[in-house]
Amino acid sequence: SAFTGYVKSRFSAQGEGEEIPSPPAELSDYIAIAKETGLISEETVLRTQQQLLESNIGRAVDAQTRTQPVFQAMFGDIELYDPLRAVDLAGNTFIICKTEDVASFVPEYEDVRDKVLAAWKKAEATKLALAKAEELAKTAQESGDRVAVVAGTNNYEVFSTDMFSWLTYGLAQAEAQRPPRLSLAPPLESIDNAFMETAFDLEPDEKVAVLNHDETFVYLVQLDRREQSMKELQSRFLSDSVNGWLGGGMMNAVRRQQSQQQLYADLTEKIGLNLEGLIKMAADNDQ
Repeated sequence: SAFTGYVKSRFSAQGEGEEIPSPPAELSDYIAIAKETGLISEETVLRTQQQLLESNIGRAVDAQTRTQPVFQAMFGDIELYDPLRAVDLAGNTFIICKTEDVASFVPEYEDVRDKVLAAWKKAEATKLALAKAEELAKTAQESGDRVAVVAGTNNYEVFSTDMFSWLTYGLAQAEAQRPPRLSLAPPLESIDNAFMETAFDLEPDEKVAVLNHDETFVYLVQLDRREQSMKELQSRFLSDSVNGWLGGGMMNAVRRQQSQQQLYADLTEKIGLNLEGLIKMAADNDQ
């Protein structure tokens, strides 16, 4: 209700050519509201959409629709001081308010020279690290020694991960209604699809060097064991009921989408529809 009143006063000021009023305390002073209600209030620094995505609050979803995550809403058409109620996977409820919106820009080189130099040094160091890891992988492959032996001999840290899958639905009930996400493999950091693809293609005695996603680490990896062989996985996939499998709904949704796309392409080709031409014609008419 406070936001509705604020919007009316703001539009009125704009219409009269007056200065835009400041938001009332009910929309801007969350610290005072939290003290009165016994809740917790936190104010973040400015964050990019990617930084917000990597935070717990950024992955919470709109409590009303249960579909749009906070990191999308904050960079969508939501207005300043418009309160958004969100819920995370653990069931915690948040009221989130965007108080500042800074447009993206390209800084002057002199203002970011130190950051550019650091990034260049990091990129060059990554090349050296990857070359060294590939050399160790070749040594281990030729000698038949395990990665742990070769890495330990060269004074590199050696560790084993727990068993991990490529994708996961998570443990919370709410996650079962969403598409699977990339799994974690601690203590590995910032692993991505490229890492998973390499890891799940490994043969038992194969050793490879792999960069993580943000290129802060190079991992020399070797397959320790699989929970099930490929034949066992294929057999289980064929025997499981699609309706009882968590991925069944998602698989059917993808198939429906692919069928719709194929139908659209067939119809377009059959009637000779020039979609690009229509879009260009519409754009010309708008001009």
